Amino acid sequence: QFESGDEIILPKVSTMSHGGDAVGEAEQRQDIPLGELPITVLIVDDDMRSSFSLAQVLQTKVTQVLMVRDGVKALAELEKVHGVSIVLMDIMMPNMDGLEAIREIRKRDDMRHLPIIALTAKTLPEDREKCLEAGANDYLSKPVELDSLLEKMRQWLQVSTGRDTSISEKAGKESAT
Repeated sequence: QFESGDEIILPKVSTMSHGGDAVGEAEQRQDIPLGELPITVLIVDDDMRSSFSLAQVLQTKVTQVLMVRDGVKALAELEKVHGVSIVLMDIMMPNMDGLEAIREIRKRDDMRHLPIIALTAKTLPEDREKCLEAGANDYLSKPVELDSLLEKMRQWLQVSTGRDTSISEKAGKESAT
């Protein structure tokens, strides 16, 4: 039973390929690896239905999916679990919102380069800017398009491992304009 305040950890599970059906092309795009394993994803969102849906997709692509319900719990989880590869951060949450949590994460030297993708229902251009100014690496509005999320995760995981610096340079230029 999930109780308020509990963290959820989903291990990687294996699945069988559906190959050759009508969604084959979309599956092929989604089957592109996100990066070299191990990959641990921290989902921070107070809407557990959204978190579970996202985790269900991600658990076939990463080593571990962690889920917490607010920014305070996200900071505690990052203190406890070393090796988180990327954070998917909702912005509007109780206790500590995503913007404040991102700012707190960026204050830590050991987490300055941790990729954080802001996921929010807020869609105005100034909302995107607020997320980037707080320290998010990227931004997606909800409802999240899975292909877009996976592509952004792939890009930022490459940057964090030093494989592709062009993405971080591009994002810096975009946020400056």
